[in-house]
Amino acid sequence: MGDRKMASAPPSPVHVPRRFDVTFPDCGATHSGDLFLILDGARINAPRFIYERDDRPEMDLLYRSTPHEPVKEVSPCIVRPSENSRLRGDVDNWRSDGIAIESRADIHALGNHLRSLISVRLPDGALAYLRFYSPSQIEPLLSSFSAHELTRFSGPVTRWHYFAPVDGWKTVEVPGTSESQEASNEGWFQLSEEHLRAIEAGNEAVFRKKLVHQAGWPVTPESMSRIDQIVLRASSFGFQTQGDIATYAELACYYGDRLEEPNALAVLKSEDKPAGLRLEMVDSMMSYGDA
Repeated sequence: MGDRKMASAPPSPVHVPRRFDVTFPDCGATHSGDLFLILDGARINAPRFIYERDDRPEMDLLYRSTPHEPVKEVSPCIVRPSENSRLRGDVDNWRSDGIAIESRADIHALGNHLRSLISVRLPDGALAYLRFYSPSQIEPLLSSFSAHELTRFSGPVTRWHYFAPVDGWKTVEVPGTSESQEASNEGWFQLSEEHLRAIEAGNEAVFRKKLVHQAGWPVTPESMSRIDQIVLRASSFGFQTQGDIATYAELACYYGDRLEEPNALAVLKSEDKPAGLRLEMVDSMMSYGDA
């Protein structure tokens, strides 16, 4: 089904910034200053990726010297590219596996603040990993904050840059700078129930926008409403995971009203069968004209 076409803290006094100008594709602006990348070590071999594209990077693993060091192989990695870094010209190969940030702090102070955010405190007091370096999670997270919360969370970060598959490069300006946290303060930032609800809603909005993009439609109120109806219909059949809902949406966009024919409905409603099997059966049924 994958190839089917759809129907219609202050800066250190001894730190001298190295200028690194980067134009992000599709971003529409050039950002100058202290630019850092944070790459997700759970998705790519970040140190190898960096050294293959930069002969003199300033780099550190965020899990280093923390309780998470035993799994440093999957640690997020912060890098300050060198002046002639080839990371600049290879944005397409890391934009889905990391984000970019700007800061006037040196990599030591910045890295320690980011280490303090590896885990955050949930409303019940428990600690949870926070993948703030994931492009798919940073937007709902930052959008859930007030201006004051964004400033506290960001510390020495002045801008966040991340790539959204539908919208391209996006930038979040931090309205001020706040005191940098030490790595030993991990878990200092508290997420409220309101934050969690906003993050969930933001994730859902991003997912539905991806479905519109998958369908080949422009992102408009009408197309979003149409996808909302498809998602509701998928839920009525017991499809709950984003993967199953996305597959159902693909079938719905391609086959249209044929999914409402009796034979197709009989399969879709047979919740004694696994969701993936039902979707495969309906696709096969539609393809061979058995409905």
